[in-house]
Amino acid sequence: MGLRAVGLGIADVLRATDLDELAAIVASYRPARGDAAVVRGVLDRWEDRQAIGNLLLHPALVPADLRAPVLLRALGDAVPYLRLAAAAGAGGLDVRELAGADRDALVVALLATVDGPEDLIATRAAASLGAVAVPADAGGIVALLA
Repeated sequence: MGLRAVGLGIADVLRATDLDELAAIVASYRPARGDAAVVRGVLDRWEDRQAIGNLLLHPALVPADLRAPVLLRALGDAVPYLRLAAAAGAGGLDVRELAGADRDALVVALLATVDGPEDLIATRAAASLGAVAVPADAGGIVALLA
C-alpha cells in the first residue's frame, strides 16, 4: 500500500500488515471523530488479530481507560502474536499515565512473561519493563534474575 501524504485514518492503522508501514501510518495518523468508538469495537470483539496487534503495538491509539486492560488481556492470550505485540507495546507506555493498580498488574504480567518459555516474547517483555517499573519493583526484578 502506498502511503498518502494526508488522510491516513484509523482504518489504515487497523489493516496495516507490515511493521514499517504501520509505523509510517501511525506517524501520519490524525485522530478523527469516531475513531475511539471504532477502536473500542475492535477490542470488544477481540476477533481481528491484525487490528488488535496493531493497536497493542501502539497503545497510545487505545482509549486511556482500555490501555492497561487490553495489554493485560493480550499478555495472557493464547495467541503468541498478541502476547508479543502487548509486550512490545507496553514499552511505549508512559508510567505517569497509568493508575497504580494498572501499573502494578502490568509489571506482574510482564515479569511472568519474562519468566515464560517463549524467548522472543520474554526478551521483549524484559525490554518493556523499564517503561512501567518503578524502584519499588526492584525486588521482583532481582528475584527473577536470581
